[in-house]
Amino acid sequence: MVVFRKARLRQTRITTIFLISLCSLLWVPHSWPSNVNAAGSQENSALLSSIVGDIQSSEGLFLNLLFDYTVDITTQLPAERLNVGKRYLKQSHEENRWVQQGRRIYFKQQNKADGAVGPNEVTTTAAFNGQRMRYLQTSRFESKEGRVANIVTGEPPRILAAKTPQSIGTHKTVPISEDLRNKTEVRLDGEETIQAIRCVRIVAIFRRENDAGEKGEVRTTYWLAPDRRYLPVRTEMCDTRYNIRIPYVRIETSDWREIEPGIEIPFKSVKTNYWEKDLRLGKKTIAAITTITVTQVSLKPNFGDAFFEDLQFQPGTLVYVVENGNIVESYTEGSPLWERPSIRKRLVWILAVLCALLGIGVGAIFVRRRLRSRAIARNKVLASTS
Repeated sequence: MVVFRKARLRQTRITTIFLISLCSLLWVPHSWPSNVNAAGSQENSALLSSIVGDIQSSEGLFLNLLFDYTVDITTQLPAERLNVGKRYLKQSHEENRWVQQGRRIYFKQQNKADGAVGPNEVTTTAAFNGQRMRYLQTSRFESKEGRVANIVTGEPPRILAAKTPQSIGTHKTVPISEDLRNKTEVRLDGEETIQAIRCVRIVAIFRRENDAGEKGEVRTTYWLAPDRRYLPVRTEMCDTRYNIRIPYVRIETSDWREIEPGIEIPFKSVKTNYWEKDLRLGKKTIAAITTITVTQVSLKPNFGDAFFEDLQFQPGTLVYVVENGNIVESYTEGSPLWERPSIRKRLVWILAVLCALLGIGVGAIFVRRRLRSRAIARNKVLASTS
């Protein structure tokens, strides 16, 4: 969980939108569910299950990865036509670094954006040592700077969903194998050649029904390259809310390069978003274009433990401590320790214990003196009567 204070960071929503569009969760092995089918054919169903196994193996290649890339977003329509108010984004540029070594993760994003509220710069840094994440976000807007930080214990939050050569071709928050597992229906839809690359086409359908009983579906079509570790060459998404036949988003990868013997990945992807209102009329009007360009990649990163742990917070940074999804403490970095709620609670307990011990000690001394004075008085009485 990542906590944002809107009053101090007015533009974190922009970064959140970009992160969501770029994220992909860590690969987790699983057995293939019963939603897999291929036009009712047992042979095709077995083939599809085999392909899914190969997809999972491909995802496992990127559990150790250094991945540097840029993201450029340009909106093609004017703000008054999109009618999104202050959320309008004219253009933005991001520089990103993703490092993963097993469970340890480091992510840094530097974003410069120009939108309805003016230019804004946001830098996001997160380091996860396998047990705890330290997260820092700095925003600069109209010469003002705001900082907010999190210390999160437990599993890495969604902000640390894996960025990989696969995710730049899907813009999803989960890897392809997990996305297929979560769909209502999955089917193999033949082969097709795109950009001279042989692809298998997989259609994944998610059906939904709202409280009013209205049904709908989201249909994702993947074009995956069997000869290139089943990485995506094209991805399209359609939604009955707009037009089930015309995609509202299309992503195409290109500039394939070999990074290690037998391992080719795309160094570029272009995502095209179409305006939903025109899709309902059967028209394709480009709303925005997102271009990802890979600048550096390695499957053998070698960073020390400190790289994933020593993320320092500047004095004055608002820090939230999160455990099991709940905020358990907040404080300002650099403030006296006794001003922190957790420290104050400990001091109160320590003071209470000391007071109790002092009370017990004073009581013991008082009782001892009373007993001693009684003994002396008794001895005097005995001495006078003898």
